[in-house]
Amino acid sequence: MSNQTVTTVEEKVLVFERNFKAPRELVFEAFSKAEHLKHWWGPKGWTLPVCHIDFRVGGVWHYCMKCEDRNQGDFYGMESWGKAIYDEIEMPEKIAYTDYFSDAEGNLADNMPSTLCTLTFIEVEDGTKIINRAEYATAEGLKQVLEMGMVEGFTQTWNRLEEHLEAVQKSSGSPERVTVEAIVHAPVDQVWSCWTEPEHIKKWNAASDDWHTTRAENDLSTGGKFMSRMEAKDGSFGFDFGGVYDEVRLNEYIAYTMDDGRKVEIVFEAQEGGIKVIETFDAETTNSIEMQRGGWNAILGSFKTYAEGLK
Repeated sequence: MSNQTVTTVEEKVLVFERNFKAPRELVFEAFSKAEHLKHWWGPKGWTLPVCHIDFRVGGVWHYCMKCEDRNQGDFYGMESWGKAIYDEIEMPEKIAYTDYFSDAEGNLADNMPSTLCTLTFIEVEDGTKIINRAEYATAEGLKQVLEMGMVEGFTQTWNRLEEHLEAVQKSSGSPERVTVEAIVHAPVDQVWSCWTEPEHIKKWNAASDDWHTTRAENDLSTGGKFMSRMEAKDGSFGFDFGGVYDEVRLNEYIAYTMDDGRKVEIVFEAQEGGIKVIETFDAETTNSIEMQRGGWNAILGSFKTYAEGLK
């Protein structure tokens, strides 16, 4: 990360400071609009599946953070609900609100400390400085959240904010292109069939063992459409991945446009002992480039294993 979060603890007050390379108006929006918050609010490995925000003095922000990272052990699947009530708003300079732990219905957690949060947005030479001042009713209340890992979680959250701001600013121009590749030790006809035929696609198209493709449709022709239904095996989530083919050259090349407008190219290049599959895609702005590359690499690895395993 280009900037580090500076943390100060004073009796019952916790202060975070950090510079972000983004205009103050954009940084302010990132804290005040659901379409921004859902992309970065929460520590690494956590998502924001619920984000209801009424951004006005007296308005309420009710949200839920959920751990989606299996590597976090007992935290996996955990939900953390919060409720904020806005006390003061000065666009684009200041946001003050009282933050509470809550439940899914918005009832406040009496056994957890509330926080008076004041966010100040200051224009600096290379972007915006944020000062987040969190005041607790007692020093014991602050100690309680510090022992829960507040500093580490907050730092990870602001790391994600930095990534989101970078992605938003990049998206205003040409999207970043990302390439993944693998050598598949199999004949080109077999590689092509495994990549393009629905019955094969359903057997390899997943980034991890707890996901699968339940349905696949493919009109492999210029102007033809394709769709794969990808779902978590426990039924908790699913989505359609689809698009339209821009160009198809048998055993050599595929180009298509995804439903969200991003472009993808796949080259099938002959190598000694196999076929190199080179996949290049337009990155999206929700997740980090590293995370996207990892996901596409995992699916390509699954394809390689499947195609090589066919007799």
